[in-house]
Amino acid sequence: MRFLALFFINIVVLAAGCMESQERGTTAQESTPTSTTLKASEPGVTIAITTPTTESESDMTVEPPTITVKLPANMSGCRGLENATLKDWCYYDVAGKDRNIEVCDSIADKNTVLKCKARLEENPDYCEQIDRLSEKDWCYWTMAFKWNKIRYCKVIFAQPIKDKCVHDFVTGKKPDPMECFSIINTVLRDDCIYFHIGEYERTGSGIKPNLCILINNQTLQLRCNQTFLKQP
Repeated sequence: MRFLALFFINIVVLAAGCMESQERGTTAQESTPTSTTLKASEPGVTIAITTPTTESESDMTVEPPTITVKLPANMSGCRGLENATLKDWCYYDVAGKDRNIEVCDSIADKNTVLKCKARLEENPDYCEQIDRLSEKDWCYWTMAFKWNKIRYCKVIFAQPIKDKCVHDFVTGKKPDPMECFSIINTVLRDDCIYFHIGEYERTGSGIKPNLCILINNQTLQLRCNQTFLKQP
């Protein structure tokens, strides 16, 4: 018994040390989203909430948080959930479906309340009040695509998230293609340029093929020239 007691004491000390080191690293890593998935086993409830990880420039896989939810469809159903995180996401989901900003106030987590309100009202002040930088960035991402305004991508702090936001906006919603050149990540910028040169060939509006030369990746630049650049 004494051995077991000492064993568990050591485990607690080690765990405390890990938590302390993680807290010290929070500030430096704050602009980088972490990957988390929550799965619930409560009757009638399944949910997977994934916040993506920022990868290296050569393997950019930054995506906005995705939520796969099968939750109660109304507030009374949300109240019956025991898991606090599930309950918050349930209210978040119901607020969006009902377009009712008052439902957001039932959420316990302050940052989730602000994100909930930001997606229902075009008011960036909600995002600005979020006290965790990575969550603030994803709040602006949501604003950009919800309200169809690229300017919200531009105020994102973390450059990888900002670049991916601009890339997805310019290749998906197709505003001014010249926004491709504001992207710092060369992989995303090249892809954006190539996409809009293709758009120019298809629609007559986009980036002209003579700008294939601005593509950084030599293989993609060659493909661009061979595919789109008309030879005299």
